[in-house]
Amino acid sequence: WIARGLIIEVEKESVANIKETKSLQKNYISFNYPGNWKIQSVDKNLDSNLAFAIEGSYSAIICFALLGAVSEEIPSFNELLMKFKPEYDEFQEISKIEQWGTFQGEGIEFSAKDVVSPAKGFIFQYKDGKNSFYITQVSAVDDIDNTADGFRLIESTFRILN
Repeated sequence: WIARGLIIEVEKESVANIKETKSLQKNYISFNYPGNWKIQSVDKNLDSNLAFAIEGSYSAIICFALLGAVSEEIPSFNELLMKFKPEYDEFQEISKIEQWGTFQGEGIEFSAKDVVSPAKGFIFQYKDGKNSFYITQVSAVDDIDNTADGFRLIESTFRILN
């Protein structure tokens, strides 16, 4: 469910506005994000405090699933990956990642193609016994220059609140 609707059909991604940022605090996390990006619900059936996305104007999206506050069993990374792969016609793992911001975990960087355009991104999972989260980040290849600073802003300011 995290990967649904990742590429939105419009013209071109706007440059991420990191001079005028917005702050977000939900559940047990906080971070800053570009002033011209917006918060979207990932799935209407899920609590928007636990599953949400930050989107740019076109292809930039970073989806969050906060799992530390739910009682159900947390899916393994491989289960998450298998749910994500069918969203694309072509999906290729580029490399494994073990860190996002200050968080150690497991994930992969990937390249993919859907009906609109080629994309690059990653899936990352973090667990510490109390708090867990998944992040899926994707941008069209043509938009990476416009989105990179926005993604770096989120990654550098992302914190778990105690």
